Amino acid sequence: MKYIYIFLLFTIFSAPKISLADNMCSRYFSKIYTTLSRYTVSPISIERKISNGSKLSFLENKWIENEISYIPYPKKRINILNKIENNKALNSEELSLYHTFIKVRTLNKKLRNKNFYKEMFVGGNKNFKITFGLEFELSLSRNPNIVNAYRPKIIPEHEWITMSFEQRLKIAKKIHKENTELGDIFVKIKGANNSLPEGLFAEPHGTLEGNGMIFSNLGDMNDFLDSFAINFGRADFQGHVVHSNKVRVQGISGYALFESDYGQLRALESNYIRFENDPMYIPGKTLVHPYLNPISENNKTAFQLYEIDVNEGLLEPSEVFSARTVNGPSFRIGTPYKEGLVGFELRQFHKNYEELLKATHILASELQNTGNLSRFKKFNKAKAIDHTLLKKSFYDFEIEVQHQDNIEYFFFKLDEVLKNMAAKKGSTIQGDLAPHERLFFALRPWEDHPVLEFLEASARNLLKNKIKKTRQNFIEEVMKIVEKADLDNLSHLDVQKMQVLNSKFAHEVQLSSYFSQYREGLMKNIVERPDFRIHTLPLLEDSVLRLETYQLNKSKIDVPVYSGKKLLKNPQYEFYKQNSIEVLFKDIGKFGHTEIRIGTRIYGFNDVKYTSNKVFSKQSKGVTGYVYRLNSEQIEKLSLEFSNIYKSSRKYNIPAFDAFSGEAEIFLQSKKYYLNNETSHNQKQLKGTIESFGKEKYIVAPSGYKEKIIQKNNNFFLQTHNCTSIIFDILNREIGMDFGAQTSAISSQKSLMKGKRIIPDSIIEY
Repeated sequence: MKYIYIFLLFTIFSAPKISLADNMCSRYFSKIYTTLSRYTVSPISIERKISNGSKLSFLENKWIENEISYIPYPKKRINILNKIENNKALNSEELSLYHTFIKVRTLNKKLRNKNFYKEMFVGGNKNFKITFGLEFELSLSRNPNIVNAYRPKIIPEHEWITMSFEQRLKIAKKIHKENTELGDIFVKIKGANNSLPEGLFAEPHGTLEGNGMIFSNLGDMNDFLDSFAINFGRADFQGHVVHSNKVRVQGISGYALFESDYGQLRALESNYIRFENDPMYIPGKTLVHPYLNPISENNKTAFQLYEIDVNEGLLEPSEVFSARTVNGPSFRIGTPYKEGLVGFELRQFHKNYEELLKATHILASELQNTGNLSRFKKFNKAKAIDHTLLKKSFYDFEIEVQHQDNIEYFFFKLDEVLKNMAAKKGSTIQGDLAPHERLFFALRPWEDHPVLEFLEASARNLLKNKIKKTRQNFIEEVMKIVEKADLDNLSHLDVQKMQVLNSKFAHEVQLSSYFSQYREGLMKNIVERPDFRIHTLPLLEDSVLRLETYQLNKSKIDVPVYSGKKLLKNPQYEFYKQNSIEVLFKDIGKFGHTEIRIGTRIYGFNDVKYTSNKVFSKQSKGVTGYVYRLNSEQIEKLSLEFSNIYKSSRKYNIPAFDAFSGEAEIFLQSKKYYLNNETSHNQKQLKGTIESFGKEKYIVAPSGYKEKIIQKNNNFFLQTHNCTSIIFDILNREIGMDFGAQTSAISSQKSLMKGKRIIPDSIIEY
């Protein structure tokens, strides 16, 4: 324990300055204690001590301070905390509360990848640390449990905790409604989560905001967000990725444009699916949000100029263009960060904190692995929204002149409706776009978007034609709405029709999947492909799918383990399969059996008549899959090779299958080649010819596949293969994945579990 305290003192005095706010110092030290206690305390030992009133160590006390916030009853929580601090034993009721809200949660808490708690640095340079900020907006009606952690500043804590939950909520709502002051109107009470901000202040549009939360790693931020959702429900979250302004990062404008488009498309696509299932739900809310614009041409130009100035060191915080009204990333300098810091504020995820975490990790990993965002530069070419899109569509789709005036007038009149809709929510529509121009989203020339450049020519042309046709359908649907509308008496129902049409467009073209592939570095011709090894294959980072985290024997890297049964029902799984391979171990027979999934197909090398090459579907119970992420080029190469080999084996017995695989002598009988039955169990004919290539001899099948012949004392031998050896031989030969010599399924499975050579990105249990 002595060494832990020495380490703690060293850490405190050597801690880097990473604050977003002036009160950062105490919070950062508290975070150090909490992080240390995560790895040095025993929840079982703590429960034993508090049940008999034994004194807790310093780190155990810090652990309790962090976990106690899960007890949702303020008075009881504070009483328990006071008893623990004064070394008094808890009574049976208090122990029951402790067990219900702390012990069970702690023992059952899903294991996280420990690498997720590691610090990150721009370009891997430890002088340029990356830190993570968080802010949230909540409402008392949507997040009523927040009164278990905060009290009105004007009410003393001892009074607040004696009230019932209903009384606290009623008073909090009244104080919030009548508030006219600036600054915090609610303050944190004892026992609330250490990472929560000290106070909440009222926003003009009616929500309560908390900010200034700083995390030195993503694991702590993830823990906090999970805790917040459990205790208070989901709020609107915004994240920050922050680093020194001494780093000259290229591509920040393209990244902002890319992420904004991706976020809007993904939201509209999912909105439309929900609308189809529930016509009462109105999609496209991001398009009419009072103060979150889709990206405009003005935003785009300003971002580009801003990037140039930032990287030439020309901007001071007071001169910053922040585009804080966009539904996407906004680059910030100085405020709200400290002097010398810059970063992105990720504004597009709202209540979906899982996606916020994923995007935050991808951005930080890109900065760490490459030192820049250069591969996003090309997205500056994408045409954003401006007033010209409507007239351009008239020209593109040859809309008759008599219709054009009515359509323009229709959109112009929607401005009034949109302003009234915002006013009813106590807001005004902000941003540089006219209100109705937000509804031009589908009119953008998406067929020319740079994300399509990375598709094969034939696929790209098909998609371009589909997008253009869908845009044309959009404008024709608008014409139908205009024809039936009373143009001088439009209502929110007309706005909703446009929201539906924009969402329908996004749903029909399904562009978000291409953005996703580019973002993950999985599309062809991407020169810089970051390795997101810490948060492997992030599309599957879903607690519903995950069973556990397994640490390979020979590795300190935690590998996520997923449920195959649940995975097959996940809509993202098809994308996951397309970009990975999977070595499948089946615990059958004496030695087990190995098959391989390459992309969406499965190959099983067995006795010739049983060799399989089919579409991958569900697996039988007890199968374990070891998944490795590869790029599309490698997957195509392997698919072709495995397909050719298995066809050749089935048809010509070349390569030759033998479950016990060894060198078997070749002999000629009636002008046909066979393997000696004393050295091989394979009695089938080798349907090929022996040919010389340089000094080496090969047996060549009519398919063109050839196997090298081993010559010993003028005799010819052939290396036979079993289900396992053929798979690992091909992986090594074709793409350099060297797992070492694997002679049987059961021995290979032991090798894979130890992570001796190549560590899997995930393990799937079927």
